[in-house]
Amino acid sequence: MRTRTSALLALAAACAVGPRLPREPTGTRVLEVTGRIRGGRHVVGAGDLASWPRRSLRGADPLTGRTAAYEGADLSELLGGVERQRGVDTVIVRTSGRVAAAVPLWIVWQFRPVLADRADGAPLPGLVLAWPNAEQPGLGGDPRALAWWATGVVALELVEWPVHARALAPPAGASDAARLGAGPFQARCLACHVLRGVGGGAGPDLTFVEERLAPDAFATAVRDHRAWPASRPEVAPPAEETERIRAYLAAVGAAARSGGSEDPAEEAPGGGGSTREPRP
Repeated sequence: MRTRTSALLALAAACAVGPRLPREPTGTRVLEVTGRIRGGRHVVGAGDLASWPRRSLRGADPLTGRTAAYEGADLSELLGGVERQRGVDTVIVRTSGRVAAAVPLWIVWQFRPVLADRADGAPLPGLVLAWPNAEQPGLGGDPRALAWWATGVVALELVEWPVHARALAPPAGASDAARLGAGPFQARCLACHVLRGVGGGAGPDLTFVEERLAPDAFATAVRDHRAWPASRPEVAPPAEETERIRAYLAAVGAAARSGGSEDPAEEAPGGGGSTREPRP
């Protein structure tokens, strides 16, 4: 374990310094980098991204199962060109579809995904955060990988995860099922759904979902969710996990309704930590 930790720290150090990202784009604007960074946001153009260190990998889209050779900017190199503030440990990957996937930086350093603009030599219509899960099958066993494989990437936000953890923590006195549902919710649901002010905007806010859906209706909605197509039933959460997620959401909603803040992330020191979509 000590050897693996040392190797990851060495890799993180190697990725910590890279070519600096531009403040203004060269060519068409394709990507924005914001959050807890020094000097303000970076706006990256198509010309900038094309000249960035690139690599290829073999990846399988976890929803379609299609395997291809993806080519694009190395995300670890790109983030190495951003001067981060102390404590930053997570990158929120935002898409044009309002998904906001939270990826720990150590995962980026270890697996080195790419912001792909080509697949099997053909241009892609938008940037895809592609992972080497065809080369490293262990990635496919992580339920978070469904969100990490992001299509239509438009922005990266660097944050401190503890800011979000406070909003997502099971309330004091929550049942065992609720506590066990916190992890699966974060892995499977948070990228698309808001909970107490934190999360993506692709789906509805789930803070008070137990007021809208009875247990059976909630189970049906999860089972038939578009995030796991009928052609790939193995990616859907099992019934026991679904019930734990529902218990967790019920506990968080009850705590918020009884007087807890509905948006703890906005109260956190330092600000700028919420994964909610920016307001117009």
